[in-house]
Amino acid sequence: MKRTLGKYFPGVVLIALMSIFTPTTVYASVTAKASNSTAQSITSVTFKVAPEATTGGTATGIITWTAAANNANFYAYYVNTGTVNDTAFSWTVTHSVGTGTFTLNYCPVNTTFSSPTLCSNSSTPTTMPLTGTGPALTVGEWRPIHIKITKKNDAFTVASTVSGSQIRAGTNTVA
Repeated sequence: MKRTLGKYFPGVVLIALMSIFTPTTVYASVTAKASNSTAQSITSVTFKVAPEATTGGTATGIITWTAAANNANFYAYYVNTGTVNDTAFSWTVTHSVGTGTFTLNYCPVNTTFSSPTLCSNSSTPTTMPLTGTGPALTVGEWRPIHIKITKKNDAFTVASTVSGSQIRAGTNTVA
């Protein structure tokens, strides 16, 4: 018997030591995770970029321009009226009535038009297509747009949307 016990004794000691240390290590890990209790909340937010007649508009959502005369100029602003910053927004300008030509352009964010061909920062307005994607706008920021409608009674409708992929990443509020 002595010979058999001596042969297996180192393995028995190793198993005994492992059984002492293993539960303690696992227990410490479980305890650390269980005691990590921090209250968290999800905040309700809105994201919207709306075409407005003024920079401080009230989120009308759609603007329609109808030319009362040939070569009529109209100005508006895409305003971030939501409660979160948007990384982009999509615009749509629809030629809803008529067959005349038009010029559609914009100035840099938070810059007004001095005239149909000049921005208030002395830069030249950039031509924009009827549909596209606008720049990032923080809450309250705006991008000015201008359209010149060449034919009387032509009408254009201006709209915009913000998709889920165009908002900033969510934030985690720890209470």
